Amino acid sequence: CKQYARVGMEITNGLAQFKEEVESGAFPGNDYSPYKMSKREEEMFNELLENGSKDEGASSSSLEDADESEQFNLYGNNKTDSR
Repeated sequence: CKQYARVGMEITNGLAQFKEEVESGAFPGNDYSPYKMSKREEEMFNELLENGSKDEGASSSSLEDADESEQFNLYGNNKTDSR
């Protein structure tokens, strides 16, 4: 088989750097995160985290209901309510 490039080492090095940055907390940062939560979503998320250990059967439906991107169809997704 003809080999045009040796990319295996580049992939390995890139994945090692990615792992190191994730484990150290350097990545992802605000510069690399296009997703922003509204203050209300952040409050609801933190509330779910706090209550998660108390209520193992907690549903994410309250967060789904508050998802502004779906409520306002910001990204063209047409979520239908299947409840």
